[in-house]
Amino acid sequence: MAVEIVVGEKFYPLFSCRKRYLVMMGGRGSSKTETAARIMFYRALRRRHRYLVMRKVRRTLSDSVVEVFRRFFLEQSIPFEYHIAEQVMAFKAPAGWSEILFRGIDEPSKIKSIKGITSAWLEETTEFSKDEFETIDLSVRESDADYLQIILTFNPVESEAPWLKERFFGASPDPDALTHRSTILDNPNREVVRRYLPILDKLKHQSPEMYQIARLGEWARPEGGIFDWPVEELPADMKYDSIFYGVDFGFSIDPAAVVKVYRRADFYWVEELVYEAGLTNADLAKRLKDLGVGPRERVYCDAAEPKSIAELNRLGIRALAAAKGQDSVRAGINFLRSVKIRIVQGSQNLYNEMRSYSWRRDRSGQFTSEPVDYKNHLIDATRYAITGDAEVLNAGVSRVMIIGG
Repeated sequence: MAVEIVVGEKFYPLFSCRKRYLVMMGGRGSSKTETAARIMFYRALRRRHRYLVMRKVRRTLSDSVVEVFRRFFLEQSIPFEYHIAEQVMAFKAPAGWSEILFRGIDEPSKIKSIKGITSAWLEETTEFSKDEFETIDLSVRESDADYLQIILTFNPVESEAPWLKERFFGASPDPDALTHRSTILDNPNREVVRRYLPILDKLKHQSPEMYQIARLGEWARPEGGIFDWPVEELPADMKYDSIFYGVDFGFSIDPAAVVKVYRRADFYWVEELVYEAGLTNADLAKRLKDLGVGPRERVYCDAAEPKSIAELNRLGIRALAAAKGQDSVRAGINFLRSVKIRIVQGSQNLYNEMRSYSWRRDRSGQFTSEPVDYKNHLIDATRYAITGDAEVLNAGVSRVMIIGG
């Protein structure tokens, strides 16, 4: 089996690391996620493994880590099987078939019952609490493994996981850990660097804290937060006044983002449905239909994408152009701040965006009344949906523009 494992030069030493904890901190687009997947495959060249891969919420893995493994296996013609119901991917390496179990800490009973784990990977480790990390740490104890290792990958947002910084980067760091920092410049895919680097560089003056986290891959604490929405279970017995959707288009670098919004008077519950790069409009239409979005459901989209809206309509989705115009972003933010919004439990990417969504700074370092245009895909989808619904209530459905319907 001839397999080409391509990683950035700075990541080479990580493939020989045998310490208990491999701590991969980095900025956005540094390829740390892709590298972690390749490290796991590399270890399977010599012996069979049973890996545990986790995020806070399991279903968010389908749009991220599962896709990274699937794409790598397809590119290298590596035989693999993915069983969605069992949340297991099996792949064939020279040592035989290995398994990858995808789990979330939101399924605690499924974690404690897992046997034979040889190594684990916690993607977006800042999502985990100290107690949750220690629970997972205890589950990686297979005595027959050559060595046991837990890989941690994350952007260094200090406010999200102070325990993580203290344990591995504090005054007395864990001696059984190798820490590694990477940035966008360490990504071997030069096209990604070319397209994404200017976006990250713009943060230098807009949000120095986010620039430090996302561009430099260094610990920082974001300031100037715009929203503080609580996370709640969706009320099971609530009779909603309306249910509708919001879409922010994306493709190569930016993910397509879809939310479902439940409204009762001026209370809104927002649920994350899709957060995935690489989706064509046809893929997105199919995903919406698979999620139960019927032809009469209102789906509010970015009005700056009239061709995409027209294509969704041709594909059977009632895509509506959300309000767009001078000062529409600021007006939309002000409206969202005037109503009562809750994030539905399990919408982890939406929660992450909400926590980092902040006011832009001017050249003198003062906060302005404009948001930082970064990592706001689900936030924008929420704004399109809720302001679009408000337009319907105020003006009637007949005044909402449908492009290509």
